[in-house]
Amino acid sequence: MRIERKQVIRILIPSPGALVRIDGDTDKTYDFLNAVQLSTREPEHTFGSELSLEVGGWDVLEEGTGAELLACNVSVAPSQRVYPFLHSYPAGGNSFELRFRDGGHFSTYPQELKLYLLLSKHERKLPSEYIVGSPS
Repeated sequence: MRIERKQVIRILIPSPGALVRIDGDTDKTYDFLNAVQLSTREPEHTFGSELSLEVGGWDVLEEGTGAELLACNVSVAPSQRVYPFLHSYPAGGNSFELRFRDGGHFSTYPQELKLYLLLSKHERKLPSEYIVGSPS
């Protein structure tokens, strides 16, 4: 069995300014969420769009997170396309809620974006320099 898996959440934006809400569950065979990636053919058109992601009661991406911070296309090296978290969030079949508000800048509608959840069997450990009170 693989150690990591990308779970895809497809976001269909029907019209400019639309608010899209998606509920689901993470893959129960992977225990941790370590990173996300937002993929679109037109990443420059995500400016003004916002999203939030809650997984298992944790605010993974707080409401109002700018989609342009997470967006990329195929011109970005595959190893650089993910937005890693400093620590892992519990996944393992937990429910998630994604909210996406479109900024209205895509050239045509409907538009489809993909949010990838990078799930893992291993927890990401926070480097000691980020832990308050840890020895240097």
